[in-house]
Amino acid sequence: MVGILHLSDLHITSENDEIMYMYDDIYNSIKEELSKITNLIIVISGDIAYKGDSSEYNNAYSFIEELKVKTGNNSIVLMVPGNHDCDFTNSNLRDQIISIILEDKNKISTEFIDICCNVQKEFFEFNERIENEDTETLFDDKLLKIKKINIDSEKLYFVLINTAWISMINEKPGAIYFPIDKYIEKIKKYKDGTIFTVFHHPSKWQHPDDSNNFDRAVEFNSDFILTGHEHFSDNYEKRGINSNVVYFRAHALQKEEGMFKSGFSFITIDLNEKEYMYSEYDYINSKYRIVNNPEWISYQSIVKNRKNNFIIKDEFNQFLNEIGMNLNNPKKDNLKLEDIFIYPDMEKREYKKIRWILLLQLLVVRNILQIL
Repeated sequence: MVGILHLSDLHITSENDEIMYMYDDIYNSIKEELSKITNLIIVISGDIAYKGDSSEYNNAYSFIEELKVKTGNNSIVLMVPGNHDCDFTNSNLRDQIISIILEDKNKISTEFIDICCNVQKEFFEFNERIENEDTETLFDDKLLKIKKINIDSEKLYFVLINTAWISMINEKPGAIYFPIDKYIEKIKKYKDGTIFTVFHHPSKWQHPDDSNNFDRAVEFNSDFILTGHEHFSDNYEKRGINSNVVYFRAHALQKEEGMFKSGFSFITIDLNEKEYMYSEYDYINSKYRIVNNPEWISYQSIVKNRKNNFIIKDEFNQFLNEIGMNLNNPKKDNLKLEDIFIYPDMEKREYKKIRWILLLQLLVVRNILQIL
């Protein structure tokens, strides 16, 4: 069995942070779970630092290494950056480029991506220090990394998405954008294993049109999705016409303001039986305690559904999305079908109930006519 220790929003500022000395508490709370697994993967879904500077990452390195020693030195650590992993010092040019990108998303270039990701320089260097050599990198650039882990005969794929590449100091919903279409061919290659997708910002931080496109692409090609940012933990299964997926939203390991609050989750996965168990921990009365009722849940249908998905080629999908005429809008040239089509708001009704309602209505009408 495999265990995933899901941490997020560490917000480490200095060696004096309360969280810096709580690796013992974390270990003691999950000791029983650790005894049942053969492999541990520590997934951090963003905001390791607070202002993205090197001193914060030095402290984060110490914390993670201590945690690895406690949980077992063979632990694998995987992570994505969050908005707090950006050093916004001297970012005027970047702000101008972000405005250009959000105005016209077709203008994203390699040069623009490099400039936008310069604020994450310390994060990338930290990630290289912490990264395990026994994981296989299938793809790697500044916005996306795909890692493969072999456990016995099973393959685990981790799709690590950098949603914070255009984060700004005063972050607003709708101002995040990730060019998922640029990477979809890379992501959908891998169907012969269990797929975990990790990113910091839940998709609702993107514009509604962009978030819908992002969700469709990511959910279609994932079994499990792990996110952070909102400091609120949750676990749920999302079922759609074309995809089923399990979401894990993370608590903040260290909230950056007010009294100390902390939480994390632990996911135990039985790769043979295709079942998982989600345990949610909160720091209560000087101890991490489970605050949900963990139980084994099957994800067999999720994997089966994804593997059996019928994939339409991009060329044919573009053909289906054509309107057949040139329609323009002040905000977008060359509208597509998905821009103007409104799904019908249909309601499921029982035929027998409708029949009785009609019969009663006829009787009422007949009685009225007799009175008249």
